[in-house]
Amino acid sequence: MRLLIVSNQKQRASDGSVQFGSANDFIARFSEAISFKPYSQICIVAYTMEDANNSKLHYVNVPNLPVRSNMGNVVGGKSTSIVGVVISDLENNMPNQWVDLNNQSEFNLNELQIQILNQEGILSSGLTGVTEIIFGIRKDPDRQ
Repeated sequence: MRLLIVSNQKQRASDGSVQFGSANDFIARFSEAISFKPYSQICIVAYTMEDANNSKLHYVNVPNLPVRSNMGNVVGGKSTSIVGVVISDLENNMPNQWVDLNNQSEFNLNELQIQILNQEGILSSGLTGVTEIIFGIRKDPDRQ
């Protein structure tokens, strides 16, 4: 399993303070392309998320991965690429399932777009500060 850490943290400002991008919709760019072997799977291994509102259930959508979820039926037919569920401000991360990427051939990505959606399938409001997600990536063990 490979681990991939993404965050909305931007570079430090000249005064040493850390600046954050949007906590619910950001792009993680990589200096080298990330390679996804055929029949890859992805899972949320751990996360940090701060919510100014009460703790809430959120969906992690990664539109540029070849995942198609059933959530589209729930949110009025919108196409989604849900790779996991998180609860903001939860001290112990909840376990997630491995999600098939449905890729029959290898592909490479230089960036991942991360969207944190609410239960209605729209960008979550109230997220503040750091949003950090650690993804696990592996080949489907049933397709060795």
